[in-house]
Amino acid sequence: MNFIPYAGPLIGVSLAALVSIVAFDSLSFALIPPVFYTVVVTIENQFVSPHVLSRQLQLNSIAILLALAFWGWLWGILGIVVAVPLLVTLRVFSSHFEELAAVGELIGESTSTTESEEKLLVQPPEKITKVAPRPMRNSPKK
Repeated sequence: MNFIPYAGPLIGVSLAALVSIVAFDSLSFALIPPVFYTVVVTIENQFVSPHVLSRQLQLNSIAILLALAFWGWLWGILGIVVAVPLLVTLRVFSSHFEELAAVGELIGESTSTTESEEKLLVQPPEKITKVAPRPMRNSPKK
């Protein structure tokens, strides 16, 4: 039910409460399943989903949360439903247009190294010190 923002978790809690009231004799035992469902759904919606979406779609987690907040504020439930697809569309467009490259860098997570980073990774340590001539403050002296 999580694919329906706001209403999905509410329907899930209601169903869990209804079934547990019928199944258990005591009200204290009947409250355990809806409370457990609420805790699990809250953790999943606040932490797990943004992390998984950012990994699978190569989007920044903060960008996903900001897009959800902005589009939810602007269009309500419909905005929350379309926020991530709009963000993915913007990421795809930014990879095809040079003018939008900065936007793509901002909302995306780059998994590959750049050419200059790759050169530094394959160079021996002597050459790397020539690239950065000043030693770090806490580095041991030779």
